[in-house]
Amino acid sequence: MILELAVVLGVLAGLFTCAAILNLLGGALWIRLRPENLPWFFGGAIVCLMFSLLSFLTELLVAGRSMLVQIRKRP
Repeated sequence: MILELAVVLGVLAGLFTCAAILNLLGGALWIRLRPENLPWFFGGAIVCLMFSLLSFLTELLVAGRSMLVQIRKRP
């Protein structure tokens, strides 16, 4: 379940980054998009990416500990 959370947060980070890039492109093309959205999009991408990496690290630690326990239990 932790790995799925990491994947979902990674996808959200990508979507926020795409939204920020589209916002920048809209500003360059003089399409009236709100420039106030840009920090929120980039901030959302950074926060989602950080939590995604933390979730992935947690999954790796749990899996590694489980493997070590199984190796130690072998006769």
